[in-house]
Amino acid sequence: MDFKNPLNEKSEFAVNFDNPNFSLASKLPGLVDPGKVTALQIKFDGKADFPNTGRMIVTTKGLPPWIYYLQGE
Repeated sequence: MDFKNPLNEKSEFAVNFDNPNFSLASKLPGLVDPGKVTALQIKFDGKADFPNTGRMIVTTKGLPPWIYYLQGE
């Protein structure tokens, strides 16, 4: 999935998931330049104890979070 820094300055973003079936397959790049697109690789484990849907929550310094709805296969 592609994530673009919509801000006018370099920013660092944090990614969290509300379902342990989902995780990032790679490390975040740190500071992201304004307007730059970063590829986020999302891993789905598919454990039966948890649903195959979840949310990815992206946050940065004091702004409301971006919420992405996920469905694993």
